[in-house]
Amino acid sequence: MLDNGFFVAPNAVLFDDRLSKIQLKVLLALFSFRDGRTTNLVYPKRETLAKRCGYSVKILSRTTTQLCDLGWLEKRGNGGRNSPCFYTIKSPDLEAQTVTDSVTVTDSVTVTDSVTITVTDSVTRKEETKEETNKEKVNKKNLFVRPTVEKIKAFIFEQKLRVDAAVFFDHYEANGWMAGKVKMKDWQATLRNWNRRQYGKREGFGGKETRREHHARISSIINEDFERAVEDELCESVV
Repeated sequence: MLDNGFFVAPNAVLFDDRLSKIQLKVLLALFSFRDGRTTNLVYPKRETLAKRCGYSVKILSRTTTQLCDLGWLEKRGNGGRNSPCFYTIKSPDLEAQTVTDSVTVTDSVTVTDSVTITVTDSVTRKEETKEETNKEKVNKKNLFVRPTVEKIKAFIFEQKLRVDAAVFFDHYEANGWMAGKVKMKDWQATLRNWNRRQYGKREGFGGKETRREHHARISSIINEDFERAVEDELCESVV
């Protein structure tokens, strides 16, 4: 705890060469909030700690996370506005770090190879995961979704078409939503084609189709689709 401008910190802080200037300053500021030498839990508000360090709250939050990664802190709480964040001050095992730094050249090469393999494998896995995600997005985009009669009616109203929604739905529901020999990909485009085939030529002269003509035209379209399907099956049987 601060007492006449002084506070107590362990010597290990001075011997940790990994600490940057900002990290060292934030760590010492946390030590200044200790209540005696035996208390390692401190909980200043982020604004208070930032003011003592002379840094912004954003830099402070990033630096305390880095100190956690270096083994100097354990942090609990989100430290929201005017709320404390609980910091447990620890002492990392610097002797183990020293032993790791003093390995022989041969061991260093082995460690480098291991790190290279690990990084390469990690990058490869990320690329594979990204590729699989892209494939899933493409598959979902190309996946045909069978429309309901209500959706068909809404599209007809939006596009100002004159096709009977129930007839369109029943026809393709019966043939498994096949467009010729292939699975339908875009029912909206198929619906627009139905409208062109039924009314395109007549609308050019401004005429209106009677109910009898309407049913006759629909029957003709259905018969054409049926005859086309039969011809396809005959061709396959001959081959």
